[in-house]
Amino acid sequence: MAEGLCAVAHAGFAAASTRRLAAQAGWKVLDDDGVVLNFQFMLDGEPRVVAVEARETGCPPLAFAALAYFDETGPGVAAMHDAFDNIRAALAQTLGAPTFTGRHQDEQRTGWDYGYAWWSRPDASLVLVQDEFDIQFGLDVSLWAFPASTTFAVPVSRYWET
Repeated sequence: MAEGLCAVAHAGFAAASTRRLAAQAGWKVLDDDGVVLNFQFMLDGEPRVVAVEARETGCPPLAFAALAYFDETGPGVAAMHDAFDNIRAALAQTLGAPTFTGRHQDEQRTGWDYGYAWWSRPDASLVLVQDEFDIQFGLDVSLWAFPASTTFAVPVSRYWET
């Protein structure tokens, strides 16, 4: 997944290039209004979503892949932390050590810690994050891609809101 997001970033988040790269990766088109593109991919036998804000929107370009969802209850929170740690370790094997790691708190839930790991690469900035991007699905672990050299702040879901 990280390679696909890096390829989208390297191609400048252009809609046409993203469509081509998605087809090569086997991502199924879910929604394509011309500039905001949503694809489905399979991860461990489960359908997941990749969303791309193409540069043609005039908004800051970005992409994210929702990798896992969890309930907001105790067992779900523990599973989210385990998943985050496992995914971060797997990404580190491919991408190397993260440039930054840490914890943050979201305004929506005081007292809850969320983890993040950020990789600054020549082709893209990638961040793995625990979040509640779409609260109707509960807690999530997602991987975000931004243009290379993007200055980051957490939670990264705020980039989507700008």
